[in-house]
Amino acid sequence: MDPATPNTSFDRQFARNMVESALRIGLIFILLWMTYDIIRPFIIPIVWGGIIAIAAFPLVKWLQGLLGGRRGLAATLLTLFFILALVIPTYQLTEALLHSAKSVSTKLSHGELHVPGPNPSVADWPLVGKSVYDAWSLAHENTQEAIVKIAPHLRTVAAKAASTIGASFASVGMFVISLLIAGAFMSYAESSGAMAHRLFLRLGGEKPGGEWAKMCVATVRSVLQGVVGVAVIQSALCAVGLFALGIPGAPIWSALILFL
Repeated sequence: MDPATPNTSFDRQFARNMVESALRIGLIFILLWMTYDIIRPFIIPIVWGGIIAIAAFPLVKWLQGLLGGRRGLAATLLTLFFILALVIPTYQLTEALLHSAKSVSTKLSHGELHVPGPNPSVADWPLVGKSVYDAWSLAHENTQEAIVKIAPHLRTVAAKAASTIGASFASVGMFVISLLIAGAFMSYAESSGAMAHRLFLRLGGEKPGGEWAKMCVATVRSVLQGVVGVAVIQSALCAVGLFALGIPGAPIWSALILFL
């Protein structure tokens, strides 16, 4: 073949291979993007489920010994305990808020809502004292007129409160899902650990990838022990103060302080 003559068949085959490779790579990226879009809502619950499973697995092993080696039952009981410890205070707090809102609405509709008068010292507050004192005095003298006057602001506050409550319920639901996933991880701890170990080996090789699983477990447990310890101390001190002051629903508030 004359070197000056271009090999058109080779160029054509090369171009065809390039187009096919580009199409395949594009399809792979599309599949990856669609897969990520499908699993995206579950990434956070799965991550939290893994963290909870790592932190709570020593409790499962302890409970497993008491139950004759039945790990599935131990993980199920511990998961149910965590879910009930989260759901029951949430339900009680929601019921108390709804009852209070209903009581205020009933008193307001019957004209029985009474706002105590402000202390004269309120007017001496810097910047906002006069405005607060006037609004408070109006609410004390004519509650209906005060509500009509601040109705636009109340709508804004109510909308923000409803949004916050909805987000809180969504967070509780997401945490319940995370607890269920953690229960599954704890029931199949060996296979879950082996899968994580293989993943780390693929990502980082034999060294240091083979050590990442142990490092993750040690890091999560040490951090959570510190966080949980501080949370328990804070909630215990708050509980003492709430009970000493006779605050209604002190157990509920104490549980919320512990979890939040």
